[in-house]
Amino acid sequence: GGDEEYGLISELITSMVGIKAEDSLDERRDKLMRLHELGLEKHEVHFVGELAGTRFDGSGIEAFDAQARRLGMFAALRKAVERLAKERPLILAFEDLQHADLLSRDALEFLLDAVPERRLLVILTYRTEFKHRWWDRAWYNQVVLKPLNNDDSLTLARACFSLEHVKKQGSGSELSLAGPDAIKLPKKLGQVILETAGGNPMFIEELCTALVRTAKVTVEPGGMLKLG
Repeated sequence: GGDEEYGLISELITSMVGIKAEDSLDERRDKLMRLHELGLEKHEVHFVGELAGTRFDGSGIEAFDAQARRLGMFAALRKAVERLAKERPLILAFEDLQHADLLSRDALEFLLDAVPERRLLVILTYRTEFKHRWWDRAWYNQVVLKPLNNDDSLTLARACFSLEHVKKQGSGSELSLAGPDAIKLPKKLGQVILETAGGNPMFIEELCTALVRTAKVTVEPGGMLKLG
């Protein structure tokens, strides 16, 4: 979340080394040590572990001042990504940067310096109000998504309602049986979605998710969606 230190980067690292939520501390450490096979020194693996919220006994990292520890973590992370990209083309995707914590944003910016020299594609999604400092870099290309028209907005809303309800109720729910194409939205609800989201697909998804979480969703005979 936005208040968690290095939350976005921690997710990247756990994905890179295959850490699972149920892993013990020793299992997390063992998986992180696989980075040693990529050529990272032991102390660099320890720095990466700090970013992932996993400290190694005897690492001595606490002896570094805040600035030195931060630079050490960032450099170790970039080295790990560079080594992976050297082995094979690598794609990294980060969603909703506007929600990322500030420390993750700083780490990401440091990581992006590796892009021009490696077989590395970084995909970033964020809202238009998100401010960043890489807009003038030669390798950066921005794709602005235009607002969806009304028909496409409502099609996306039906799909979001279907997906979120299935997550909440299970695969045996009436929505999973009907499928998004068979769902009909009440006219008033559709109008609220169009007016509130303004064709922004992220807003549509967030709105539908919030409604499913806070209301009882049922499908009446004929496919009409009903929020209780």
